[in-house]
Amino acid sequence: SCWTNIFRSIFERVLALNIPPKKMKSLIKKYLQFENQYGTADDVKRAKERITHYVHDNESENPPTNIEEEELDF
Repeated sequence: SCWTNIFRSIFERVLALNIPPKKMKSLIKKYLQFENQYGTADDVKRAKERITHYVHDNESENPPTNIEEEELDF
């Protein structure tokens, strides 16, 4: 639907910002919950890939965080 595409776009834009993963932890979890509830299996897979990419990119620029894959229900 139109609303799911708008929310998905917002989540993806936020992931593109240079915000430390520790501060993004709750939003990342919400993004994954959103895709699990409203998205297809492909949407969930894409979200997990985007989140993993975001965390790995930001860990190299910032100190290690407490965001673990098991916390994100991967």
